[in-house]
Amino acid sequence: MAKTATVSARIDEDVKDEAEDILRQLGIPVSVVINTLYHQIINRKGIPFTLTLSDKDTDKPLKGEKEHD
Repeated sequence: MAKTATVSARIDEDVKDEAEDILRQLGIPVSVVINTLYHQIINRKGIPFTLTLSDKDTDKPLKGEKEHD
């Protein structure tokens, strides 16, 4: 059997509670989701989803967007 390790992270309590409630309804333990995320990071050699700034995060238009007057 493979060795296991503990991962600890601080997140907003409301986000944690809401996410864990959804996972509970799906019947998926949090540890399975974290383990799956880590495996995907390894397989893709990066984050398995796109990270972008929304227009509310910056005063400049996003790449490919026109500035609104």
